[in-house]
Amino acid sequence: MLPVISLNSPIEHLKKVGPSYLKILHKVGIKTVKDLLFYFPHRYDDFSQIVPISQLRVGQTATISGKISDIKNIRTWKKRMYVTEALIEDKSGSIKAVWFNQPYLIQTLQKGRLINLSGKATFAGQSLCLSNPAYETLKTRRGSPSWRGAAPHTHTGRLVP
Repeated sequence: MLPVISLNSPIEHLKKVGPSYLKILHKVGIKTVKDLLFYFPHRYDDFSQIVPISQLRVGQTATISGKISDIKNIRTWKKRMYVTEALIEDKSGSIKAVWFNQPYLIQTLQKGRLINLSGKATFAGQSLCLSNPAYETLKTRRGSPSWRGAAPHTHTGRLVP
């Protein structure tokens, strides 16, 4: 028989809360089920502004939608880490997106895929770029030729806690 869980039950009684996760929860002050339910994020990222690449400005936090036209991994010789660079295009222009020490992205973000990127636009060298943006590959609905018919967004294109 399963134990009855109430708002005042300790989180130790919840399924799938092991010792390591319990330690993290206690560190942020979550000790009961009620604490867990009423624990809200301290900030939200507003990624709801989907803008064309040509209208993106330095310092602006926004979401762009486009197609990956090129992606590659570069290994730096000095720190021996990987830099993944992708060129994203939409009808208005293109922008470079850069991720550091995440070489696995080359399998996830393949050339020709539709993608949403959310983050802050920075100036790198002589062009605009997104550094370590949140990304979401778009799965288009059957029969839809573009990302406008894509399924609802999870990590981009909305208010994210």
